[in-house]
Amino acid sequence: MFRQDFIIRMIRTFVNALVLLVRLKKERQPEEARWLISQTWEDLFGLPIETIDSLSEQTLMAMVKNTTVLNVDTCVMVARLYKETGEIAALEQKEKDRYAFFLKSLNVYLDIALDPSISRKTFRLEFKDMQDTVDGLVNAHHDIEDLAHKLGQYTLPIETQRHLFRYYEKFGYFGRAEDALYDLLEHDRGNAGIVDDGFHFYRRLLQKDDDELLAGNLPRTEVEEGIRQLERDTS
Repeated sequence: MFRQDFIIRMIRTFVNALVLLVRLKKERQPEEARWLISQTWEDLFGLPIETIDSLSEQTLMAMVKNTTVLNVDTCVMVARLYKETGEIAALEQKEKDRYAFFLKSLNVYLDIALDPSISRKTFRLEFKDMQDTVDGLVNAHHDIEDLAHKLGQYTLPIETQRHLFRYYEKFGYFGRAEDALYDLLEHDRGNAGIVDDGFHFYRRLLQKDDDELLAGNLPRTEVEEGIRQLERDTS
């Protein structure tokens, strides 16, 4: 009970900060926004922004995760705060920081999404007293798409690309998963593991019904052609 009350207070602090951040970004006030984001990191996780800057996302996640159960709320807040920190860096035209924080945000979101316990229904920040407000501010799937778009000019680390491919398949974005697969193959066409992943991906899709494939923007004819193309490309 105490832990749940603590999480609720964290979410309330986070949501209030996010509302202010949206306004400050719209008004293009980077200094005020940076102060607020720094204060929010410290309020929620007890760490100054200098420490946040110096830690890898894996290290920070290890510090905030429950050791036995994935706490989706806490992890989503970390991912979104990384994204907001990147947005502030973009306002300040600090491209290196923008890239670093956007990549950290994407990696954390994907780490959460690919946890076996997570489904489309549970991949969200849950706060029943303000759920409509929270859903309007934080949509994990939209954030992932936005981050992938904003990082599109870069060649992402191979592990991030693989996680993005797996994420798209898990949540039914089959057309995007195929695009991610070919990004991986372009990056390292000789990688037998990636090629095997591709064949397994198409075979899994062939087990699905036509309506599900159409909903995922990859009809059966394109799945079958994808297998043939992969065979030609790797023969």
